[in-house]
Amino acid sequence: MSSSTLLRWSGLAAIVAGVLEALVAVLDFLLFPDNLARTSVVTMSTYQILQAVTLVWQILFLWALVGLYGRQSDKAGVLGFAGFLIFFVGYILIYSTQWGFFIFGPDLARAAPTFLDSEIPSGVLGIVAHQFPFALAALGLILFAVASLRAKVFPRWAVVLLLVAPVVGGAGLFVGLGFLGGDVVFGAGIAWMGYALWAQKRELAGQRAVTAAS
Repeated sequence: MSSSTLLRWSGLAAIVAGVLEALVAVLDFLLFPDNLARTSVVTMSTYQILQAVTLVWQILFLWALVGLYGRQSDKAGVLGFAGFLIFFVGYILIYSTQWGFFIFGPDLARAAPTFLDSEIPSGVLGIVAHQFPFALAALGLILFAVASLRAKVFPRWAVVLLLVAPVVGGAGLFVGLGFLGGDVVFGAGIAWMGYALWAQKRELAGQRAVTAAS
């Protein structure tokens, strides 16, 4: 499979990942508005299904992120590479944590419900396990979005959605929406950029076919 084909399919992965993220965010907010993984919630089949779908879109997003960076790597420069690398590593850490919780969460809820219902660990453990991955991913996202704006490969407003997603998500915490707004905005931005990548590669493929035929 050629690199051009892989890039095009990574665009489709971005579309699916963005749509699924926005959809899961809305459903999660409607079904579990307190956004807490308590014992009574973790053991519910609905919660486990949403977690499974979350893991699927996150896998697709990691694939999509490689394609989105690859499409503009020659124009994004050092800032783009740094943003991509930090964003990718931060998301891997987030994904690893959620994957572990998806596997062990229900058993933990049955074996140690008091521990699961306690607050997020404080101190070094709380920072490393919960805050650091999200802070790293947010930093990478901002750098990646700024580099993408400078590269001018993807639609400007699609990239702007990525850039403002952390701000929207943070503001949502103060009005009782959690990160719902940030997740929806981020998903829309990723899906938009994915569509642009898919469409660009399709047009290039069509041009090559016409050239070869002539």
